[in-house]
Amino acid sequence: MKKFILASFMVIVTSTQIFGWEVMNISTLTNIDLESVMSQEKENTAVEFSEGTILPLKFFLKGDLLTLVGEEREIGQVKVEKTFYVRLKGEDFLFSLDLSTWKSCWDFFTGTASVDLNVDEKIPSITFGAEANHLD
Repeated sequence: MKKFILASFMVIVTSTQIFGWEVMNISTLTNIDLESVMSQEKENTAVEFSEGTILPLKFFLKGDLLTLVGEEREIGQVKVEKTFYVRLKGEDFLFSLDLSTWKSCWDFFTGTASVDLNVDEKIPSITFGAEANHLD
């Protein structure tokens, strides 16, 4: 029984302390945790986006050219396909797969973004899309 308790404790400890990093999982992140990450109170803090995690996707569009009619709202969900980590250093978000090699957004992701205009049954629509992959 003591071994089980010790093993359970070690799993809890390693889930929050990995290689000198304090890791906070996005699924259990609180507003206070997020403020701590964003204020960079602790230098070696990363947010883990675990494979399989489902996150709500919200969308807004506002400006002097186009504005979304209605309020910002949830439009679907995003599934994390591969575990990755995010940290804030200065004003830059850095991304990692292993808590060792950190890269900027532009060096970590590759993909495309698109905007399409379609006419379906005489009703025009605008589709915003993106493809996001890890840049090896």
